Amino acid sequence: MKTKIRKYVSLILCAGFYGACFAAEAPSPAAAATNDMKTIMVKGFTFSYKVENQNLVARVSCATAGWIGVGFNPKFFMKGANLIIGYADGANGVLRDDYANGMFKHDADTALGGKNDIIAGSCIESNGVATLSFTIPLNSGDSKDVVLEPGKKVKLVFATCKEKNLKTKHNKKVETEIVL
Repeated sequence: MKTKIRKYVSLILCAGFYGACFAAEAPSPAAAATNDMKTIMVKGFTFSYKVENQNLVARVSCATAGWIGVGFNPKFFMKGANLIIGYADGANGVLRDDYANGMFKHDADTALGGKNDIIAGSCIESNGVATLSFTIPLNSGDSKDVVLEPGKKVKLVFATCKEKNLKTKHNKKVETEIVL
C-alpha cells in the first residue's frame, strides 16, 4: 500500500514540476482573452498583433540590448518596406518610423518627405529582451508607408542590433509572412 501511495505522490509531484517548467510556453487563457492578439514566434522573435479599428497594434520582442525593428512588405531585400524601429532609453524609449529607400538602407520617413505615423509606442528592455510596442494606421496615406489590409498576406522582416545607433547594421534578421 505504501508503495502505491509513494508512486501516486511521485506522479503528482512530477506532473506539478512539469507544469511549472513548461506552463510559461503558452499564454494564459486570461491574457489571451484580454488582449486578443495573434502571436507568432520565429527564430527568437515574438510578434503579437491585432487590427483595432483602422490601426495595427503590434509588439515585437527579441533578446538584444540594442535596437529592434520590424519591416512591412519589402519589395526587394528590405527596399520599399515601412519600418518601425527603436531601442530602450528612458521611460518610453526611442522609436522611429522609417522607410527602406534601398536594398540595405533606411531613413526616417520625415527625412525623406514623409511623416512619422506612429500613433503610440514604446520600447523597453527587461532581462536582456527588448520589446517594441506600437500602433500605426493600416493606411496612413503617407507615400513612405505601405497599406496593410486585414485578411491579406503581409511579409515581415524582423531585425536586431547589439547597438542603439539606428544606422548600425543589424546582427540578426528574420523574414516571415502573416495574414493580417
